[in-house]
Amino acid sequence: MNQDASTFFDELERQMPLVFSRQEASRLIGNIISPNSLRNLDSKHQGPQNKTVIGKKVCYEKKSFISWLKNYKYYSNKFQKNSYRSTFQY
Repeated sequence: MNQDASTFFDELERQMPLVFSRQEASRLIGNIISPNSLRNLDSKHQGPQNKTVIGKKVCYEKKSFISWLKNYKYYSNKFQKNSYRSTFQY
């Protein structure tokens, strides 16, 4: 992991509460991944591992979310390779 990424994850770990909602997760990472995208990833069993439901909200645990986010690039690269735009010829 490069220095910029390491700094990002260190700062993120300092700012995140122990448990937080999808909406808060999205906000904390600068809306890079929307709450709806997190929901879709969860439905495909590709989202963060440790989550709980509080009321009607799905909440993530900090350690699990950060660990998942560090490895999320795999899924985004896989998606880009199979996306319509990448195969469409202009």
